[in-house]
Amino acid sequence: MSDAVLPLVTPATVFDFLPGEWALSRSVSGLAEMRGTASIQATSGETEYRERVEVRTSAGAVFAASARYVLRRTRDGVAFYFADGESLFQALCFKEDDRGRLRAEAEHGCGEDRYVSTYELGPELRFSVRHDVRGPRKQYVSVTEFHAIDRISGSAGRISDRSG
Repeated sequence: MSDAVLPLVTPATVFDFLPGEWALSRSVSGLAEMRGTASIQATSGETEYRERVEVRTSAGAVFAASARYVLRRTRDGVAFYFADGESLFQALCFKEDDRGRLRAEAEHGCGEDRYVSTYELGPELRFSVRHDVRGPRKQYVSVTEFHAIDRISGSAGRISDRSG
């Protein structure tokens, strides 16, 4: 990456930071590791998240998987909907933390199981998502790291380093 100054990513501009191609790496607490890509693109009036990954389970199985979500800008941030575009997964309101990173926390119920999630945008072209999943059917932690690919320097952002 060149020394070009990247525009600031603030809570108000997170939605604009997300579109593009992302390399992803996911660990699911001793159960599986995943590697692949995520594409966030505007299509037909909405923004679509699509991921394609190779899954390697702790039992040694290897297979391909994919997922799709719909993202929408909200007054306070970003809302993630399931592929049907109707069922809300999580609504995110980003705030700057004491380390200068943008963070959002959200929850989602899936039957009796509960997803408690943290989204964090770090320096420059990366972000992470952590889901702590607990309930009678599910018990795991999923951590996904995203790194921007195929972006021209200066077209994505860096996190605000302003105080106050």
